[in-house]
Amino acid sequence: MKVNILYEDNSVIVCIKDAGIPVQSDLTGDLDLLTMLINHYKNKGVEDPFVGLIHRLDRPVGGLVVFGKTPRAVNHLSKQLQKRTIRKTYLAVVEGHPQDQTLKHYLKKKFKGNVSSVVESDVAKAKEAILHIKHISSTVIDEKKHSLVSIRLETGRHHQIRVQLSHIGCPIWGDTKYNPTFSDKKGWFNMALFAHEITFINPENNRHMTFKTPATAYPFDQFK
Repeated sequence: MKVNILYEDNSVIVCIKDAGIPVQSDLTGDLDLLTMLINHYKNKGVEDPFVGLIHRLDRPVGGLVVFGKTPRAVNHLSKQLQKRTIRKTYLAVVEGHPQDQTLKHYLKKKFKGNVSSVVESDVAKAKEAILHIKHISSTVIDEKKHSLVSIRLETGRHHQIRVQLSHIGCPIWGDTKYNPTFSDKKGWFNMALFAHEITFINPENNRHMTFKTPATAYPFDQFK
């Protein structure tokens, strides 16, 4: 497998992750994006290349991922993430026809089953989750109305988009954890969630940079 690098300089790497590939190594032992990048630079003759993890995408999710090329860049980008100045926008195909809206919930991660759920704000270890939904278009898939939506994250919680959309009755197509239509099905599904756009400050020159994938990159044929 080849890495799809969209942009790189002395500080950052922006690449497009294919759905099904883990961002970093996991218990499966399958080849992950971080290792692919390190091998990519080794093959180019870079001795002991540094590639630092900034954020993650769930394994079934494809789209834009940013890595740091120096410890300083990783620290700079990580602080941006903590301060919520890195802006991330996703595209998703969901059941139903959600209105343009802001979702605010509290989520709690359950380590058993690796899932999260919406809980009351006073529940121990609950974390606030905020995202913004914009409806783009709708069509019928398998005799059900589905919509293409744009989602802008304010917070980055475990499975946040998947949990919140499911909670309002608009689960993501292909999501075997949070969509009842797929929860009993076996096998792999290319979940219809894609990290479409990202904006951050370049650690090297303090410039705001925005990267967006072309429509041909996201795998939702019904909406292209």
